[in-house]
Amino acid sequence: MKRLLKKIRSFMKEGKILTFSKLIEGLEKLEQIRTFIILLFLAHRKKVSLWQKEGADEIFITLGEDISDGSLS
Repeated sequence: MKRLLKKIRSFMKEGKILTFSKLIEGLEKLEQIRTFIILLFLAHRKKVSLWQKEGADEIFITLGEDISDGSLS
């Protein structure tokens, strides 16, 4: 989880809007699924926020309310 959160933060530092498709670009199918599950855990812990436009396939990712690293383990 820490590695994924760090990757998300690096995209945010570049001022980019992060999409799930960009996050999983180049990953094997099993790793894409694993990333999605970890992303759901991060959202549940309020480390990231996920949103999707109605009728669209893309998922957008932003940093959440609780961006401290302390409770990731």
